[in-house]
Amino acid sequence: MTDSFTARYDSLISGFIGHVPLFVAECEDAEVLQVERASVFPVAVMGRLVPDAFDALVAPRDCLTIADRLGQVRPAYAGLLVYGWVQAFALAENALGADQRERCRSALLAWGGQLDEFLPMLLPVLDRHLPLAAWTGLAMMATGQVLDRPAWSAKACDLFRRIAAGQTPGGAFRAQSAADNLESFWYDELVILHAITSFCVRWPGLIDLSVIARAADFHFNEIQPDHATGEPWALLAFILHEPARMLADQMLHGVSMQFPDGVNGVAAILLADGLQGLRLASARERKRL
Repeated sequence: MTDSFTARYDSLISGFIGHVPLFVAECEDAEVLQVERASVFPVAVMGRLVPDAFDALVAPRDCLTIADRLGQVRPAYAGLLVYGWVQAFALAENALGADQRERCRSALLAWGGQLDEFLPMLLPVLDRHLPLAAWTGLAMMATGQVLDRPAWSAKACDLFRRIAAGQTPGGAFRAQSAADNLESFWYDELVILHAITSFCVRWPGLIDLSVIARAADFHFNEIQPDHATGEPWALLAFILHEPARMLADQMLHGVSMQFPDGVNGVAAILLADGLQGLRLASARERKRL
């Protein structure tokens, strides 16, 4: 992974998320929060440490559904919301005032506690809910690391090892059945791969990187990501795995076509995660050399 290669993708992704707007509610009510509240993550990744952006970080409440601005509810959204908040908080914690910092920390601890309570109910039906499990685990891992809750991180590690161990020989994370809608199956696989890649890049050595390579090869050989979603799920996996890099370029081209006036929402959150992961992987590679 050369410096020029990293710089190219860094520049492309940074150009997309350099001016992500602060969150404004569009479809919320007493029982619905928008996943776009995690747009504070791309804001923080780009160094725009705007304290007002953290007003979007709120404590959980009962009977809460996480939806996007179109009202769609996806299994990964709760984990993506918490994960985006935690990563943003880790970047901006020292720039926040004491009161706001404590408010954010308390809210994230409450979310982490809810995920921790939910995980035991998820494990017995893991095979049927892998996207939900992967993003629950990623959010727990990040929350445990940032807020010093090692038990949460340990449970997340065990979860990701189980998901990786269940990878099929062909590279998918679950076997496809005749009842599966093909595009939904592809979408789920991209969502799982994104979480696995973020986990491996941020906490190296806990899962063998060959898991990412096999999954990226599966997507390159078997599916059409642009038919499954217009969002850049698993972008980093395709950037890091050279044989599948064409898919990364296709995804970024698709983003440019879909958001001619600037990226926002879920796409911006995913791009921010990919950019930060790319920078971490690049820095680790330079240190190794």
